[in-house]
Amino acid sequence: MIKIYPRLLLAALFLICFKGLSQTNYLQNASFESWSGSPESPENWSTTNENGINKSTDATEGNFSLELDLNNTLVNQTVLSTWNASSIVLEPNTNHTFSFDYKVSTEAGNNLSAYLDIVKDEGSYTIQYIHEFIPLESDGGWHTYTFDFDTDTEEDYAFELIFRANTDLASSIKVDNLKVLGPETAVNPDREALIALYNATDGDNWTVSWDLNADISTWAGIILNTEGRVRTLVLDSRNLTGEIPSEIGNLTELEWIDLGRNNLTGEIPEQFGNLLKLKRLNLRTNQLTGNVPSELGNLSNLEILLLNSNNLTGELPIDLGNLSSIQQMDFTLNQLSGSIPVFLGNLTSLTYLSLYGNQLTGIIPQELGNLTNLKNLVLGNNNLTGEIPPQIYNLTELLELNMFSTNITGLIPPEIGNLTKLVFLRLGNTQMSGSIPPEIGNLTQLKDLALFSSNFSGPLPQEIGNLIKLENLRLDNNSFTGSIPSSIGNLTLLKEIGLRENNLSGSLPYEIGNLTSLENFYLTNNQISGSIPASIGNLSSIKTLWFHGNNFSGSIPPEVGNLTQLELLILSTNELTGSIPSEMSNMSSLSTADFSNNSITGGIPAEIGNLAQLRAFGCENCSLSGNIPIFSSSLSKNVVITNNNLIFNDLDNSVINSINTTFSIQPQRNLNNEEEIELDLSDEANLAVTGLSHANNQFQWRKDGTNLPDETSATLSIPSATVTDIGVYDCVITNSSVPGLTLYRNTITININGVDGEADDDNDGVKNSNDFCPNTSTGNNVNANGCTESQLDDDKDGVDNTNDICPNTPSDEDVNAYGCSESQLSDNDDDHDGVPNDIDVCENTPIGAVVGSTGCSYQDILVPKPDDFTAKATSTSCPNTANGMLTVEFKVNQTHILTITGPNNFSANYTQQNGSTLMVTDLEPGTYTIVANSEIGRLVGAPNVEFSLNIETPEEFISGKTVIDYTAKKASIVVSGSKNYQVLVNDKTYSFQVENVDNHQLSFPLDQGANVISIETDKICQGVFNDSVVISNAILSPNPVADILKVDGLDLMTNVQIILSNLSGATLLQEYRLIGNGTLEMNISNLSPGIYMLTIIEGDKEINLKFVKK
Repeated sequence: MIKIYPRLLLAALFLICFKGLSQTNYLQNASFESWSGSPESPENWSTTNENGINKSTDATEGNFSLELDLNNTLVNQTVLSTWNASSIVLEPNTNHTFSFDYKVSTEAGNNLSAYLDIVKDEGSYTIQYIHEFIPLESDGGWHTYTFDFDTDTEEDYAFELIFRANTDLASSIKVDNLKVLGPETAVNPDREALIALYNATDGDNWTVSWDLNADISTWAGIILNTEGRVRTLVLDSRNLTGEIPSEIGNLTELEWIDLGRNNLTGEIPEQFGNLLKLKRLNLRTNQLTGNVPSELGNLSNLEILLLNSNNLTGELPIDLGNLSSIQQMDFTLNQLSGSIPVFLGNLTSLTYLSLYGNQLTGIIPQELGNLTNLKNLVLGNNNLTGEIPPQIYNLTELLELNMFSTNITGLIPPEIGNLTKLVFLRLGNTQMSGSIPPEIGNLTQLKDLALFSSNFSGPLPQEIGNLIKLENLRLDNNSFTGSIPSSIGNLTLLKEIGLRENNLSGSLPYEIGNLTSLENFYLTNNQISGSIPASIGNLSSIKTLWFHGNNFSGSIPPEVGNLTQLELLILSTNELTGSIPSEMSNMSSLSTADFSNNSITGGIPAEIGNLAQLRAFGCENCSLSGNIPIFSSSLSKNVVITNNNLIFNDLDNSVINSINTTFSIQPQRNLNNEEEIELDLSDEANLAVTGLSHANNQFQWRKDGTNLPDETSATLSIPSATVTDIGVYDCVITNSSVPGLTLYRNTITININGVDGEADDDNDGVKNSNDFCPNTSTGNNVNANGCTESQLDDDKDGVDNTNDICPNTPSDEDVNAYGCSESQLSDNDDDHDGVPNDIDVCENTPIGAVVGSTGCSYQDILVPKPDDFTAKATSTSCPNTANGMLTVEFKVNQTHILTITGPNNFSANYTQQNGSTLMVTDLEPGTYTIVANSEIGRLVGAPNVEFSLNIETPEEFISGKTVIDYTAKKASIVVSGSKNYQVLVNDKTYSFQVENVDNHQLSFPLDQGANVISIETDKICQGVFNDSVVISNAILSPNPVADILKVDGLDLMTNVQIILSNLSGATLLQEYRLIGNGTLEMNISNLSPGIYMLTIIEGDKEINLKFVKK
């Protein structure tokens, strides 16, 4: 029976708020904030059969929760009830909600069960009104249980939570935030779902704040419908960290959810499939894993699905074929596998489809040709094969066709001309071949033509000049032939021309000067000839001219001085002549200039040394002479001018006075001409170095490479020639004012008529008059008497020293073929080396070997020294890979025994002879010990040489997020794990070398428009970092604005999402707009004065613009 207390009808006063209601809870001390007694227990609550009660600070509401140490017997279940509370009177015939939060802590959670009992007072007795099983979650996290029930009469009600632990193991449960709410105060399921999202994604550290005690209509990123339910949830770039909770599926009125660009992990909850009204789902740029859930196929109203830039795997589920309303699907930069599903061809409302940057294989299905509304087809950076289906060329609405970095083959057909609206055509880095058809000229809207790094060939069609909107022409690394068409001069909007690594010939057309918007011109390694046209000076926007490796001739046109925006001027390895034009002094932005491997003459104009941005200047292997300027800017600079005709007078002022400049000046070409002088005996000769006048010159004459003492002036005199004057002379010149440079005079050969060649007939270096062995073979080493070892016989026994194993034979004794007499041999010398068996350490000495007192040859008893070896270890290419290598190089010519031991009981012996190199391959990472000795040295107890080497495993490649400077059009990213990085931005490559594998920031420029970024190291197993960034051409005007706001430059957008927010992050407006002629107009006259952010989104393209409302 319920205890009798004065009835307390808990009346709720409801304040109707903007799109929401306040809440009143019928339960007292519902969050366990009030405790009393000793030991303490929560006020207004009673417990039975518990092992213990704890006041826990781990809570979901307030500061405390109730922790129950559960009874673990089957009979005596633990009960938490409201029997100690005042009577709870509920309104009859109405719906109510009971809810509570809980966290299970148990060693065997699956054996824990719970029930909810609701009982009511019927006067003299109680009735169990409801007995409901509670399915508990036991993953160690907080969960919310909610139960709706109806009342029939106005009575006192009591509530019991019953817990049974069906195990002997310890079990406890924490309980908090219990609620009984009436119809007017029932729990808003949206509120609970949002709080679950907040708790699961570290809401306290979001970049916007939610007051959880306030109405949800005040929370940033939330827009409610007229019934107070959540219609829009936008938390893009708000630092959400953690997993998306399953409660997200309770937001059943949701039409728009944007959680992109956060740090979300885990899998995409299948409960998204409950959101049947959803039109836009954006989870891009997170760290989500797992498969794309098939339940997304339930979302028949979905128009936009953005899952790009995550780590999703598996195949696309066939259920996505049910998305009959879908307009945009973006799976860019995931790890999806399998083939492109045929069912995509049924989604005929699609305007944007991107599968770029996955692991898809197989052919491109022809069914994609059914997508007649498609504007963007982006399939690049996959392992696709086969040809582009001909049906694709019927998609006349296409703005973008991207097959970049795939293995597709085939030709570009004439039907490419059907795609007259095409803006981006990207077929680079494929296996496609053949020529560019003239029908390419039909694509008059084209802005980006990227066919680089493929197998295309043939001439460039004149029709390319019809592409008057073209901004990027990238045809590098193919086999194109013929000349550059003069019609290229029609493309006045061009910003980049990439024609590197082809077989183009002919001259550079004069019309190139029409391209006043051109910023980068790459022509490296072709066969372009003729002069550089003077019209090059009209390229007023040019930043890079890279003409290395062609056949340009003539002089550098002085008009290059007009290129004040130019940063890189690379004209190396051509056939240019003449001098460097002084007009280059006007090139105020120039940072690098390279004229190496040309026939450039004269000096470097003094004005070039004053260029404030210059960092590198090269004219290696030219014909420079004359003064080198002082380089005066404070920037660190490198000047490479080796292999020229420079002398000390040209360099001393520059080397001494230049600021922060590193010079490479050694070597220079030799001075004067080579000479050969024929003299008679007693003739006089004067040798000289001419053309040098510096006061600090120091001379040293040499004969046959040997310094001549006291011959340290600019001249050398031979007053009366003798045979000893025959030889080759040169002079070494140094100068203390230019310490890094040594000059050499070309050689002078002196011959004496009539005696040349007679002084040493056998050319062994010993004059005939001193040569005891006049017929020594060429190339042999001789002693002072002109004899080799093989020509000597010291003991005069008729056997030369080389073959005499008994070098001290007594005179007049007969010897055998080895120079030994009978007296020198004995019966106990089995190997006949002259050493008795009992002291012969080397018992099997080969016949003829010269031995020491131990009977071992001198060569054999050499013991190894550390300097006899060079050893190195090569790391494995990848973790868990046994392909390391040890290399041991032997510097002495003798036999060695090596023992190598290493990890996992590795042990091996090797014998190396004749100074060879030992390479041991396929080794695991670890420490290896190498012990070396000579074979005979081991027998006589010589010490070993021992050393250790480590075979290492590469570091893990770690990359951070890409940080974009939209104003400077640059990106920065922090990486670690390697010393060598290569960054590919579209078709541009940037290489970075750093000192160690620690964190380093890489910064690199971005292109206008779409940028596909990949970063890799020199270790293939470290993987590739991928990202994509869009730099917009959008311009907002006027700014400040009073009423009508206009955004131009949206040519690539058609159906966009508009988000208008203030600087605190509160969303003021969200809607879709159609873009006409690249322009958006908005009436903002109802906004209060202030600063606002306008975000425009379509697919993976996003533009953020800030404006001031007057």
